[in-house]
Amino acid sequence: MPVAEESELIRGLLARSRENADANAREVREKTLKNSLGSQFGPFSKDAPVMKPDGAFEVVRISALERYKDKDWIFKNRNGLDEWAPGFDKAAAEAAEAKKRAEKGKFLGIF
Repeated sequence: MPVAEESELIRGLLARSRENADANAREVREKTLKNSLGSQFGPFSKDAPVMKPDGAFEVVRISALERYKDKDWIFKNRNGLDEWAPGFDKAAAEAAEAKKRAEKGKFLGIF
């Protein structure tokens, strides 16, 4: 029995599905990547993937990853992937760290 017009509920659900399509696609992609990353970054790997805001990944050393996590620059998202903190500027933070290390390494602050 064909329906001549859609009900209000069906129209609402279709509109909501269109609105959520991008978010749903990103979540499926993240879950798929999380399941497959174990084969590339196993327990003995020296590197780890960190997701950028655009969904791409950056590979960082495990030692740097732990340091970044301690400073709350990286967090685990709801799918269990490591992700840069929103609004974080890695280049500026690394420049500030390098400057601090250079000043700290000077003897009496002058050499």
